[in-house]
Amino acid sequence: RIPEMPYVDVILPLALEKSYTYRIDEEEANDLRRGMRLAVPFKKDKLYTAIIDRIHDDAPITYEAREVDQVLEKQAVVDEIHLDFWKWIATYYMCTMGEVMRAAIPGALLLESETVILRREESAVEEGELNDAEFQIHEALLHRQSLKVQDVVTLLERKRVLPVLHGLMHKGAIELKEKLSEKYKPKWVQYVRIASEHSTDKALEELINTLNRAPKQKELLLSYYQYREPDSPWLAQTKLVKASGIGTAVLRALVDKGIMERRQIREDRIQWEDDTSPRPNILLNEVQTQAFLDVQAHWESDKVSLLHGVTASGKTEIYIKLIESELEQGKQVLYLVPEIALTAQLIRRSKAFWGLGFSISLALQSA
Repeated sequence: RIPEMPYVDVILPLALEKSYTYRIDEEEANDLRRGMRLAVPFKKDKLYTAIIDRIHDDAPITYEAREVDQVLEKQAVVDEIHLDFWKWIATYYMCTMGEVMRAAIPGALLLESETVILRREESAVEEGELNDAEFQIHEALLHRQSLKVQDVVTLLERKRVLPVLHGLMHKGAIELKEKLSEKYKPKWVQYVRIASEHSTDKALEELINTLNRAPKQKELLLSYYQYREPDSPWLAQTKLVKASGIGTAVLRALVDKGIMERRQIREDRIQWEDDTSPRPNILLNEVQTQAFLDVQAHWESDKVSLLHGVTASGKTEIYIKLIESELEQGKQVLYLVPEIALTAQLIRRSKAFWGLGFSISLALQSA
């Protein structure tokens, strides 16, 4: 039964904790089915491809439902049994339906505002095969490297452009690419060293003599030898400047003269050293022991366990004991860190128990 005032709950391909409700035109509502694709506005003017999860007549209470932009096709692309399976996946793996949708749906079916539209270089489509709107987009891509959905809206002076883009995709004239942003930026540190031609004792002595009239440069050069590590010629510029108390302008003068060299070296944000200290003996208290035994009992029946506890309540010690128990049985453990801010502390705690090798594995998995 199609409701008198139709609404749809949709799954958006985003990490959202709930579904969102939209209004649908009554005429279009007659053909709606669970699992069909819609184009819906979300967060200002962004368009996303959504999947219908439920059709009903209950208006949302906390917000005014926006209208569906358009129905993308007249048949479901996801069967109901698959949607139910998505819900099981989201529950079992403690993620959102949107994240499951993003992983399950082919990228070509997830057209959205941030999608980049590219012309296929190997396309053999004839211009006569294109309608007026498709030809405008095709011609625009001859002069521009890429377009976004909003660019197409402006170009065609019409709101509903997704069917046009789907038509071009079907004819093999365009391809879609998600716009990716690099969230992780590597840490680059400026290092300095003395130029190789001045590294011998004789050359260094001659060089120091030539710097008698530039006492600051001479002092900085001597500070470099004082603070650098004996097994490496490179010294962090910030360490040299801070330890010597001499500004970077003096260092720049030495670099300009070819006396010193500078380069950027990529560094891990988490630094650790091998440690041969004895492994600590972790003793669980009564509450921790009970939690440890409860989790093991759940694992015997293949059940997922959620260990809940406030900060500093002793969860890490239980994790370590559980990991130790699995390793003793010859099994492997994947220890995932949910938040990058916790990584350094967790590595230190784990390294103290398992050593450097485990810490490296842990850091790689959490990166």
